[in-house]
Amino acid sequence: MNAYPIPVGVPTAYAQSLMFPVGEPNSAYAQYFTDRSWLASISGEQVSMANVTFEPGCINHWHIHHATRGGGQMLICVGGRGYAQIEGHEPVDETEYAKLK
Repeated sequence: MNAYPIPVGVPTAYAQSLMFPVGEPNSAYAQYFTDRSWLASISGEQVSMANVTFEPGCINHWHIHHATRGGGQMLICVGGRGYAQIEGHEPVDETEYAKLK
């Protein structure tokens, strides 16, 4: 059970079921989403790691994560359902994504 404070607008039962904190409103990156999201820094030591919680129906706009080494971003999805898209392909649900590569 999540012992972190639950931000206004996040369903309590959902927030309590998460293994990571929901965080604060993700206003610094709002330009990349159609709806609300929340951001919580989990680690910044060796690897930057954050939990992003999306409001149901939230859509990410096309964007890229640049990195000087080690890749740009790794996603670990712990709940909900998502769709992904590689440029030039139709969006697919997460179970079909690996087939695009």
